[in-house]
Amino acid sequence: MLTGDLLLYTRRAGTVWPRLLDPAQPALLSGAEALLELCAAQMGRRRGELEEALRDFPLPAVQARVGQGLAKLLLDRCTFEAGGAAEPRALRSAVFDGGAEGWRRHGTEGLAQWREALLAQVGAAHGMSPEQVQVGLYADLAENQLLVDMRALSPEALILRYNVAQVQGLLLRAGGLTLRCPLPPPQRLRQLFGYLKFFGLLFHVTRRGEGEIEVLLDGPLSLLESGSRYGLNLAQFLPALLNWDAPWTLHAVLTPRPGKPQARLELAPHPLLKSHYPERGQWVPEELRQFASAFNALDSPWRCLPAEEVLQLQDNAYLIPDFAFRGAGGRLIYLEYLRYPVRQQLEKRLALIDENRLADYAVACRQVPAVMPLAENSPHTFTFRRTLLPGQVNAFLNELASA
Repeated sequence: MLTGDLLLYTRRAGTVWPRLLDPAQPALLSGAEALLELCAAQMGRRRGELEEALRDFPLPAVQARVGQGLAKLLLDRCTFEAGGAAEPRALRSAVFDGGAEGWRRHGTEGLAQWREALLAQVGAAHGMSPEQVQVGLYADLAENQLLVDMRALSPEALILRYNVAQVQGLLLRAGGLTLRCPLPPPQRLRQLFGYLKFFGLLFHVTRRGEGEIEVLLDGPLSLLESGSRYGLNLAQFLPALLNWDAPWTLHAVLTPRPGKPQARLELAPHPLLKSHYPERGQWVPEELRQFASAFNALDSPWRCLPAEEVLQLQDNAYLIPDFAFRGAGGRLIYLEYLRYPVRQQLEKRLALIDENRLADYAVACRQVPAVMPLAENSPHTFTFRRTLLPGQVNAFLNELASA
């Protein structure tokens, strides 16, 4: 995605409008194609050379920051690896150890000669020439790594990816978001919640009247910790939302520049905003898949099942569990996993559990000071230090079931 210095938007009456590019414009298409050809021609060369070539590449018909943004997206698609026949750290260790010994023996006397002999000795031990040793010493530094692959895409796709990246860059600066859409069929509703869960977003869902739902999402600026990582998750959610075929609207409160007044971002489906994600139905995070598999390998009376239910509660609220555990007697306990432990989010869930008398619903989150006073006073909260462990969850389920 794009960094703050590469974002292009217009601000009018407190609202920001990201600049979206039209891939039908010939100048943009030819510029994107030229950048793709340049990257392909740099295959096998150093990252520093590629960055310099992209920086100096002329795109006379394209605004400079647009060209820089397209180049940034191409760099993000590149794979770089350390070159050379030997591991750079091993080379450095051999050369530095030999250099220290040579300095003790000879000092500056005949420096060029004993240095050359040392490089030849290290090279012989690794099947390399002295020149290759010298180049390979720092081959693992980012600027010296070699371009070995670039995920292919068309010029049109690069331009459309730029549009999405513009909006993603703005969402990194959001304090709060509101998503509204007509109430979809249950399967599509679960799909939307699956997107939100997959990216670990903090949200609260309510139903507005008979025909609309409202999802309030925390933005990265509202978190006291892990804000950067959460912001990336929020940005990655955007292409999934663009795949959703309901006529949604997204409103966000942003701080586009540090120290500047807040602004609004208003977003809806747009022909120049297209997802690059495949349509995959419901998404489940890999860590949750692994947990379910490990849990079901336990000798336990509980069986971990996919949680496919969306629990509609009184006052038009919803709860969306991540796991359903079925006991030997048929009892079903739901567990929701909060990837980012925020006090307000835990408060909302515990209040809904109490108000709706949900004896078989619990919330799991990491042990952080902000949530512990709440967690310690609620039998419906399971806390863990770093990782959700199957054995500990099994013990918690037994305790909750016997309460």
